[in-house]
Amino acid sequence: GGAGAGAAEGSAAEGSAAEGSAAEGGSTGGGADETVAVLAPNKAGEVASEAVAVPPSVTGRWRGSMRGLPLILELDGQGGSVRGQATIDLGAQLQTEAVSGQVEPSGRLSLQAGSFLFEGRLEGGSMSGTYRRGSARKELPWSASLEGS
Repeated sequence: GGAGAGAAEGSAAEGSAAEGSAAEGGSTGGGADETVAVLAPNKAGEVASEAVAVPPSVTGRWRGSMRGLPLILELDGQGGSVRGQATIDLGAQLQTEAVSGQVEPSGRLSLQAGSFLFEGRLEGGSMSGTYRRGSARKELPWSASLEGS
């Protein structure tokens, strides 16, 4: 008969848990008040704008040069992450590399394309900075503009 008593206790506990959730449901009115407070101007507004800082778009076809060599970047960016393809005209041959990297809300960007590491800034329809190849310490200039801008 002991098992039956245990089951009864269990269902009583379930009943009080249900009461607890009903009480929690009643406090949602307080939660709504808190939401209104978050929407208050000044401090809350600044916090909200920081939370929505979105990196600038890099999506598109970028044409430029790296130390005089023609460069084409076909990029797709979402939420700060960048993917795409780089085509570098080395004169005797075209070198095509997969691109991956990041762009920050400030416009600072870092792109890896094969053995090339491009770092720089994105401002409107143009990007520029320096690049290194492999473990080379020497940084050389590069720049590109969004086609159609």
